[in-house]
Amino acid sequence: MTHPISPGSSASPQFPRAAIFWICALVGGIGIAASSAVYDRGHRQNLEKAVERTAVGDKTYFPLAEREKLQLRFLGEALVISTQTPDPMPESRMILSGETEGTPFRLYVPAERANGNGEVGGPSWYLKTGPGEFLRVTR
Repeated sequence: MTHPISPGSSASPQFPRAAIFWICALVGGIGIAASSAVYDRGHRQNLEKAVERTAVGDKTYFPLAEREKLQLRFLGEALVISTQTPDPMPESRMILSGETEGTPFRLYVPAERANGNGEVGGPSWYLKTGPGEFLRVTR
């Protein structure tokens, strides 16, 4: 009785070639995946960008104690604080309208007043002074 893989058998020698092909394909696929991951990690700031269109998560609060010292400008015009105390409003209903020039504060408009995406919103806007608190500013 002869062994099925012995030299005298009729089995094809294709098994080693197929195994080598699949091993090369596997190593090549892992190499491509690794190089793609390295590329993505190097360009993460371009690939991942989340834009929150509401006041939820905004931690840049306008300091009420320094309201007289700060000069606020938006679209080239000066902004004036029109109320002395902040109004409580839900952060999820305040739509981002823009950012002040030269300071890191964002301007919001209530969703009921926002036209489409809230880009215009004026002539008055709101500055976030704390969690769920907004101060009204005008031109």
